[in-house]
Amino acid sequence: MKTSQILSLIVSRPRPSKTAGYSLFFIAALVTLTYIRFPVGVVGEMIENAFLKTPVNARIGSVSLSFPPGLAFENVTISDRSPANNQLLNIKRVKIRPSILSAITGDRRVFLSAQIMDGDASAVVDFSGGKGDEINVDIRFSGINTGAGRWWDTTGWGSLDANLNGEGSFSLADPNVVKGEGRIKIVLEKGLLKFKKELGVKLPDIAIDSGELELDFKSRKLTITKARLTGPEFNAAITGDIYTALIPKFSRFNLTLKASIDKTLENKLGPIALLLPPEKGGVRSVRIGGTGVKPDFRFE
Repeated sequence: MKTSQILSLIVSRPRPSKTAGYSLFFIAALVTLTYIRFPVGVVGEMIENAFLKTPVNARIGSVSLSFPPGLAFENVTISDRSPANNQLLNIKRVKIRPSILSAITGDRRVFLSAQIMDGDASAVVDFSGGKGDEINVDIRFSGINTGAGRWWDTTGWGSLDANLNGEGSFSLADPNVVKGEGRIKIVLEKGLLKFKKELGVKLPDIAIDSGELELDFKSRKLTITKARLTGPEFNAAITGDIYTALIPKFSRFNLTLKASIDKTLENKLGPIALLLPPEKGGVRSVRIGGTGVKPDFRFE
């Protein structure tokens, strides 16, 4: 229906209907024009600047309008703050939209969806449920391929290729994520643990059938409340803490790994197996210290 037909229809109605009709028409026109002329380029710059207060840098390839009304970000690159500016992650696409009822009810929630590491992630960011400037975030993700993460290039020990599903919740009183607190639960599907040359010996790749991981995060400290991995040749559990750093690869470990391995894996490990004398019940224990870029293994 053309604009002239809409105006004719409004004019032909009684005065109360005319008033309401004119009001709705001009409100709709104002909203449409505002949406079309929204300065999407400025938003991208604002978000990149906001990341200056976090442990990482962000670069956005392009920003565009999306429907339902919102913004779409393409080719978002996350990198660390080291002099080399190492790329940690590339997000193919992110969509952000406000709550549809926000203008009516004052609902201050924002909904996010992303295509990341060959999988999908979504989040609800609530600016209205906390104290002061607190922000509450609920996340869900599925099909995340850990092998697609670029941060493995910066580690000194190896990489993990697996699919992850999970959910979590966080409270942030500051834009710096490491000052927040929260909890996350992750389920790991089939994967492969690959090691770089360590202690002068190349460790074999280790197949993983499944795993569970539960983390609590508070005051820059990640506490592993549950971490279990199982594979055709081993069973393992990890406990302890990770003290996060502004540059993630410099985060410090205080972890204990306990594992039972079968004869096949023991033979693959070769001389390394001799450093892992089994405890009662065949369980072997390793203390993991150091940092992400230079871990320290102590065999008990």
